[in-house]
Amino acid sequence: MSCADQNRSLNSLMVPKKISPNKEIFETIGFTFKEVGDDELCKAILPVGWHFSSEIKFNGTTFTTFVDEKGRERGFFSDKTIHYENDNWSSKLWTRFDVSWEFTNPKDWTDPVEVFVKDCAKDTAVFTAGQCDEVESEQYNQLHEKALEFLNTNYPDWENPLKYWD
Repeated sequence: MSCADQNRSLNSLMVPKKISPNKEIFETIGFTFKEVGDDELCKAILPVGWHFSSEIKFNGTTFTTFVDEKGRERGFFSDKTIHYENDNWSSKLWTRFDVSWEFTNPKDWTDPVEVFVKDCAKDTAVFTAGQCDEVESEQYNQLHEKALEFLNTNYPDWENPLKYWD
């Protein structure tokens, strides 16, 4: 086996076939998928220059993140299908921008929550919608809508994981 083949095999992982947003978008950025004779799993091979970053175990599921050639986390694969909000998926390509929130004091979950637009490439806030007392409140929903307005105005294709990375 050549060095290139060895490096390529280190950048592959067995993953469930159900991926989000879809196989075609992964392939557009250079992923390849190989059938292995299994109904549920296939082999995912990363684009050239990408690598797996970290492995996180949570509630019996292993999440493996992947990083692009510029060192930016771009998404993850999990070892099983996850059921979340009426959707089933085993992977995720992250968008460059997204609405996020965090406690103003991460050590005190009774402190206010700040709602903001996150630049996932730089791990920074590009817009702060404001603060509220808690998530899942009317006040939070209003701030979330304000953040969405910012995204839709400034990054109209923000929901597309292929946009705004370069």
